[in-house]
Amino acid sequence: MVIVDDNGDIVPIDTKGNIYVRSAGLMIGYYNDPEKTAKVMTSDSWYKTDDIGRMSEYGIVFVEGRKSNVITSDGIQVATEILENILEVCPGVQNVGIVPIPDERFYQVLCACVVRSPGSDVTEIEIKTFCEDFHNDKVGNMASKLPKLYLILDSLPTTYTGKLDRAKLTKMATEQICKK
Repeated sequence: MVIVDDNGDIVPIDTKGNIYVRSAGLMIGYYNDPEKTAKVMTSDSWYKTDDIGRMSEYGIVFVEGRKSNVITSDGIQVATEILENILEVCPGVQNVGIVPIPDERFYQVLCACVVRSPGSDVTEIEIKTFCEDFHNDKVGNMASKLPKLYLILDSLPTTYTGKLDRAKLTKMATEQICKK
């Protein structure tokens, strides 16, 4: 396992990068699909996991998100899983999915799509305030990394394996935002 930058060069300890793995038991490629294989395998047989993480000096790997889930807003890359984990501890929130909404000024803005806990009447404003209060004592400009939009939904779409269907949620959220 290695952590590399976008050029495939190994990054220093405790530096965030792309996680690549390689082993004797790993696939050698997709059957009869060299183009798809080339997207996920390096020429020296490293598999590009699509995970972002860092490795400690003790060799412990911390997975911090998926590259495909990173949203670029106002030039800042945001790993959605971090914000989702924070918002899921907000009182009255059962489930959260953060997706990008196209924006002329920022390229994309973050939209927090929230499902309330049963019996909860938590509002979009209360959820936004929770998120802002959580980040008030953090170093740096966290405001640019926080969701700018909040939607309350009855449920979040999932794939057949039960994972959040981000493509479908992005479409749903974009349609609802554009109606407003």
